[in-house]
Order: sequence, then C-alpha cells, then structure tokens
Amino acid sequence: MSATFNTDLVNLSDHMRLALGDTDVSNPVLQDETYNALVSAHGYVEGLAQAAQAILDLPDPGMYKAGSTDAEFDFTAWIANVRKVRDDCRAGLVHAPGGAYRVGMSVSQPAYRPDRGFREL
Repeated sequence: MSATFNTDLVNLSDHMRLALGDTDVSNPVLQDETYNALVSAHGYVEGLAQAAQAILDLPDPGMYKAGSTDAEFDFTAWIANVRKVRDDCRAGLVHAPGGAYRVGMSVSQPAYRPDRGFREL
C-alpha cells in the first residue's frame, strides 16, 4: 500500500486527495490503490463520491487526521467538507479535471457560480 501526493496534480488520485483533504501522505485516510481502483471502475466524479463515502463510513474519520501538525484542526469542518464533496459529485456540480487551465488556477481555489456565489471544494 502506498500514498503519494504531488502538488502539481499530475494524476487523478492527486486531484481526489486535494478535493477530500487527504494530502498528508505520512498519515493517509485512503491509499492510492483505493483512489485508482475507484477511478478505474467508476470514473473520476463517481469515484470521488465513493471515496468521500468511504471516508464518511469509517468508524471515526477524525482519528485519521490525529497526526496532523495543526493542533487546531477542526475534524467537524473536514467531515462537513468531505460530505459536501460527495453531495456535489452526486448533484452534478463536480467535473473531471482536464481541459484548459488558467495559469495559477488550481482545484483548491473557490469555484464561482453566478447562481450560488462562491463555494469551496
């Protein structure tokens, strides 16, 4: 089992880790094999939704973040974000990465929708 995260977002598991806040590879919530299997079986959006659901189904998801260097980490906010990612995927608000990117733009930046304003992924 392995866990990697490249800030250049070179593969879909990097995008998934960033969207779900699972970027601490010394203490990952899910392994790369899990992300890759979900993408292979279901595509990016449904794979991301299922990865989020897998995290939410853990007995105590916050315990996987206990090794975080930030002592003030709010597990409740993290779980709420994972739930929102899952719900947004299922509502059709998330699209697979690809296509043209503006220089300096990343998937971690707020997305603007004219009908809803800004929201964080």
